[in-house]
Amino acid sequence: MDHTATIRGARKKQSLISAFFRNPDEEGVKREETEDQAEEVSETKGRGTVEREEWEPPMQTGRTTEMPPILFTYTKRQKKKQRDHRVDAETTDSPDSVLPAGKPDPKVHEETEVECKRTKVGAFNRPKRQLYLDLGQADFAFATCKVCGIMYAKGEENDEHTHDLYHKQFLQGIRFTGWKEERLLCKTEEGGRILLVLAGDHPHHLAKVKEVSEHLEKQLGLSPGWLLSVQVKAFLFVKDKKLIGSVVAENIEKSHQVLMATTDVSQDRRPSLQSIALSETNKSAICGFRVVWVHHEYRRMKVATRLLDAVRSHWMPACVIPRHLCAFSQVTEDGRALAQKYCGTSEFLVYK
Repeated sequence: MDHTATIRGARKKQSLISAFFRNPDEEGVKREETEDQAEEVSETKGRGTVEREEWEPPMQTGRTTEMPPILFTYTKRQKKKQRDHRVDAETTDSPDSVLPAGKPDPKVHEETEVECKRTKVGAFNRPKRQLYLDLGQADFAFATCKVCGIMYAKGEENDEHTHDLYHKQFLQGIRFTGWKEERLLCKTEEGGRILLVLAGDHPHHLAKVKEVSEHLEKQLGLSPGWLLSVQVKAFLFVKDKKLIGSVVAENIEKSHQVLMATTDVSQDRRPSLQSIALSETNKSAICGFRVVWVHHEYRRMKVATRLLDAVRSHWMPACVIPRHLCAFSQVTEDGRALAQKYCGTSEFLVYK
């Protein structure tokens, strides 16, 4: 019975598909045939017997059962032709399609306006870029900031961004709120205090010294890690929760004396160091000032002098080191001026 139901379903589908694609001429013939069949069925019903033909499945043998083929026929619909709404005056022969002379095509005019608007919007959305004219300026390629002293290239985004960050950090300085346990050396009348940090102090103290050393290395152009590459003592001058000065000192035994220093006056009337001649013989020294730094807002206020005096007073217990036994390292123009003023002579000591 399963095979019979399958065959009946297939025939029903075939009849539906054939009816869908049937021609109108054939429908009339089919209707006449169905009417004749209906009359014959009515006559047989009057007699009381109706004969029906049913399909019987073939006998099951050793071979596979072959099912009658089922054919599905259909015709493919034709695609609708896309009508082109644009009319070409050259190809069309109708007189209505040709525009009168002197009048532009409105569609072409609209497309031209859209393209013009797109080009204008794109031009305004382009990123703006600052351009410079080379007219023989002295500082055209690189410029030096008079406040922070950094050299950068004008017009370059990376250089200007780096200068802005460094300039902001230079003006703000290093914040210092203080510690609960501080090694206080002395206090000043203006409300400042000088602290000492040694190698075996609290990790928070050493972390602050590392932060200060990194800031000084960037500002003075020293190689990273050079300040703390040896065992040193850090002296910090703190005022108004801000670090305004620092001295990093170390123990030394040998130094050299400055014999001659030729200077030249620059355009800003500041002496610039050209060359330094050192003595070949070694001079004895006890304390070496590795770095002396003061914030630019607190210079010419004896901050460096007070720091150097605190170093000499607390370098050794119950002893003050004389100034002629102290040496300077990495002398710059401002450092040379400080050394001459502090030592009272132009033949101060330096060490490498």
